Amino acid sequence: MASRGKVCCLGLSSTLAVFSLILLTVCIFSASFRYNSDSLGGVKNYGLFRFCYTPETQSQTRDDDSNSKTCHLRNYINSAYCQDRSNSNHEKSTRNCFGDFELATIILISASMGCCILAICFSICTIFTSFGALAHSVVLIAAAICSLSGFLAYTYYYELKDNQYELVIGYQYQIHYGWAYYVFGFSSLLQWISFTCSLFGSAFVLVHKNKKRQSKVTSTSL
Repeated sequence: MASRGKVCCLGLSSTLAVFSLILLTVCIFSASFRYNSDSLGGVKNYGLFRFCYTPETQSQTRDDDSNSKTCHLRNYINSAYCQDRSNSNHEKSTRNCFGDFELATIILISASMGCCILAICFSICTIFTSFGALAHSVVLIAAAICSLSGFLAYTYYYELKDNQYELVIGYQYQIHYGWAYYVFGFSSLLQWISFTCSLFGSAFVLVHKNKKRQSKVTSTSL
């Protein structure tokens, strides 16, 4: 019973960790954490380090040079390139540059992904040693804490009043959260569920180990 419970719990925990890893990978490379519309009816999508512009129609002519690139990578705000941009045009600088909170989110997502990979490896190691189950739980809670911290940091920054709108030529455009933001939150939830399952798995491993030890002691005494 304990052996079967161990396999089920660790199997479920590892499966959820894999799903979470896939979702985090999609999120970190997406350009859909935030979006807003412009006066031409196009949509501007902001990722952690990507920017994409989708015009209202593909054949639409655009006077704004900065929209000539449909998608491009953004630079860190403290780079020389971004310093020049921020001095000339704030609206253009947000398209081409990402800030400290986004950098922190990238680092925390990357750490969470690394912990997920380790958790999967340790769950495989459980076949050979019971230490693998404990290590699996430890790195999973580290992954969950990293992803939740990244989600809360990103949310906190963009819930500030100054970051909820974009000012373009005297007009305010409200910025909304994109699908990647919600997928990020869901992947963090999956990691916490995965960690909970891993705790049950670790408990079953310890029970199974104790039963083995007791059976050894009994056979030795006989």
